[in-house]
Amino acid sequence: MSATQRITAEEPADTLSRFDVVVTKASRSLFAGRGDSQAMLPLLSQLRQEIDSGHWKEAIETVHRIRYANQGDEVTRVGGELINQIEVRAKAVETAELHALEAAADRAGEACLRANNARDLDRTVAELRSLSQRWRNDGRSESEPMFRGRARIAAALAYVQIWQDYLALRADGKEIEAARKMEELARRNEWYPVVARSEVLVRAVPPSPSPAPPQSFAVDEALKNVFAKMKSLDDLDATAAELANLAQAQSWSAKIRATSEQMARLQGARRALAGQDYAAAFQLATQRLGDYIDVAEQLAPLRQQFLLQVLPHYLPQRELVPPQPQESVASYLMRTAKSALAAKDWMLALRSFEALGTISYGQNHLPSWLRADIESLSALIEADKEKFAGEFVLAAIYYRKALEMPSENAPIEAIVARMRDLKKEHPEAFPSTPGGPSPSRLDR
Repeated sequence: MSATQRITAEEPADTLSRFDVVVTKASRSLFAGRGDSQAMLPLLSQLRQEIDSGHWKEAIETVHRIRYANQGDEVTRVGGELINQIEVRAKAVETAELHALEAAADRAGEACLRANNARDLDRTVAELRSLSQRWRNDGRSESEPMFRGRARIAAALAYVQIWQDYLALRADGKEIEAARKMEELARRNEWYPVVARSEVLVRAVPPSPSPAPPQSFAVDEALKNVFAKMKSLDDLDATAAELANLAQAQSWSAKIRATSEQMARLQGARRALAGQDYAAAFQLATQRLGDYIDVAEQLAPLRQQFLLQVLPHYLPQRELVPPQPQESVASYLMRTAKSALAAKDWMLALRSFEALGTISYGQNHLPSWLRADIESLSALIEADKEKFAGEFVLAAIYYRKALEMPSENAPIEAIVARMRDLKKEHPEAFPSTPGGPSPSRLDR
């Protein structure tokens, strides 16, 4: 049994049993609850299933729903103890999962150095692929640390596969192409080092004199020479002009043309920033030519550097604390979102998550955890607007929608508190029949 399985098997039996007893007792009381406490009894079985299967976020939300329906002192107290125990166990399980991912990445590096041929890495590739898919496929909400851990495993998988390509090319006598694979890994080491960079660099040198470089290598060298002259974003215009000339001279190269077009967009974004048109600057800097368009690798850090200048002005407060030294765009946006949630600034949190999605994934490829965060916060904001406008039924529907999203970062307690206050002040907003108003009103 793995460490994760042992932790999951350790059920907070006493507290869960006591919660079952007090909820059942409260639901049978003539004066208990608010009319819907009897309907909450099936949730006890659901709660146990969620705990057994490790769906911690959903389990906590179920406890909140049961507490909200009953509202007895004993239900509230024991439910709070149960939530604390679930959070502790969820953290322990996640820590065990993260340790397993770290260990797998370390083993991958050792396997690369031991491998003498491509087949020697088949088992390592299979293990990494299994780890990268297991968490995604079991339906659990994904936290930010787990997302980063799986990202490292995905990068390690790509890394090992490139190492396999290197070994296969060497076996075929293609030393030049094999050395190019090691050059690619030397760059990848800056993000997720799997093997010591010195080991990669040694293998990036062909063992014998090489013929004329292939066309793709000549293109990469030409782009590298252009970007080497660029010391800061102040050199953006000069670099963009040189890239435009290079694209015209070597119009046969799709990579040079795409790089020139992207640099021109970044150039336009910088002009928009100077004119304080922050929305246009953000849009131009994040526009994509396509998911599979090949551009110079030097563009990514330039775009990151520029976006870190734009974001403190683009996000709703407009004058946010600037990024910390060496902070990435993703880390800055997550830090801003977390601070906004703590300050109950739902709009800033929402815009931070939306910006993270646009920059890192594109709106059509959002991971489930980020999409859920965005939809939950959007529903919460809409609910507050409807409540302010006196549309209490719609407000109740949006609060429920915000609560039902499998969000990792949504302010669940704040949503529950708002629902409780609305139900106390306007019980007619919570009809006893399932569904309430038609969905078409919700979507308008």
